[in-house]
Amino acid sequence: MKMARETWEGTGRDLTGCIPHYWGAQPTDPAILTDQQKLPGDIYFNTTTRQMKMVDPARQVWMVMGEPKIFDDFTGSAIDIFKWAIGVAGGGTVIMDVAGASVVGGAARLTDTGIIGDNHAQLSAGTNRSLQRAQLTLMHFRIALTSVLAITGTRIRAILHNAGAFNAVGDWAGFELEVVAGPNWRIRSSVGGAAVVDVNTGVAAVAGSIIDLAILVYQNIAYLYINGVLVGTISAANLTAVLLEPLVYIDDNDAVGGPIAADVDLIEAYQ
Repeated sequence: MKMARETWEGTGRDLTGCIPHYWGAQPTDPAILTDQQKLPGDIYFNTTTRQMKMVDPARQVWMVMGEPKIFDDFTGSAIDIFKWAIGVAGGGTVIMDVAGASVVGGAARLTDTGIIGDNHAQLSAGTNRSLQRAQLTLMHFRIALTSVLAITGTRIRAILHNAGAFNAVGDWAGFELEVVAGPNWRIRSSVGGAAVVDVNTGVAAVAGSIIDLAILVYQNIAYLYINGVLVGTISAANLTAVLLEPLVYIDDNDAVGGPIAADVDLIEAYQ
């Protein structure tokens, strides 16, 4: 549903000044805590019904606020080309991998052989599945690295970027893991390819384990969560396009090279 003049269309609920609190992905509605009422900014998505829910400020109950605009848990036999745009260079590949480590049912495996510099593999939403920048957006990735990155020059991103062809000089915000910056996931944003935010989350990558990455964009602020825990907030002012697209991207950005692979277990977006 769309936001208009700080209210949710069709509800008339005033959300001015709300600070989102993301409860994460859960199969049932989170219960009211004994020491805290649910607040109007509280939001989560139900993994059973695949609905985004937010607290009704008047009645203190969960109400459905959006259906998944993008959803794929990659259980088919091939990448759905009507949902996804695939980009590869050098030794990069994107294929279905039903036996990926720790994934549920299947995954899209992104691989970069690292034989030459500037290899990459990426998976992004097609332009027909772009997200409206003016709406509250909840973006969710589930990713498993097949091995911890160890070679200088390798990195992986799970981000939102201004719609259109993604490139090194684009504007984006989200998560990045890069060997030269250390073993932890980082919150980063870029304007014209130049970093404007770089925050160490303190959460280390673990080979073969699923990590849950979520980006909630609301009132020009991006709230970033790892495994349901808020790890930072940054400005989303660099996301200026009318439409946004999610992207998972891996590459070897130097001439040294080194193999890298990641299994994308799920990508979904709610508005």
